[in-house]
Amino acid sequence: MIFAPESIASSNAGQKTKTREPVRKRVYVGGLWHADLCRKLGDPDGPLYPPGACLNEKILEVVHRGRTERLKWRVGRTYAMQLRRTKKAVARFLLKSIRCECIRDISDEDALAEGVRRRREGPDQVEIDRFCALVLMSNNMWHPTARRAFLASWKRWYPRSELTELVWVLEYEMVKS
Repeated sequence: MIFAPESIASSNAGQKTKTREPVRKRVYVGGLWHADLCRKLGDPDGPLYPPGACLNEKILEVVHRGRTERLKWRVGRTYAMQLRRTKKAVARFLLKSIRCECIRDISDEDALAEGVRRRREGPDQVEIDRFCALVLMSNNMWHPTARRAFLASWKRWYPRSELTELVWVLEYEMVKS
């Protein structure tokens, strides 16, 4: 999987333990329907479901169906972290869980697991928490909640996405090479 350098460093430091990826919607390309589908945890031989049927459920694997079916992710497997598709892996992670949710439903806790940073500011008696997503730190864009900081970075990475779109939530832990 492709990760920004800041995300890889934060993952290696144990500060980032989750990532979100947009669900590939059902599109018609070259005479075939292409889409992401999921298989629920506890039913390894069960049917593949559209992402909306798996909302907030534990998912075993995500399959991309097009000309052929291709496994994207499966809980319990390790995956490479790369800076670009053609580059060598710089780290590896073990996929612990997958779920599907609407991007706007991210919690402050999940935003912190996505690597959003916290700082305290203000006079001695009134400290205020401020939050900034890793990709926006160079712009010094701090927000009042971790959720808002994450959503600002999401719009930077995916400017055409709507906050009602579905995403895959991947929880992982780093593995030693």
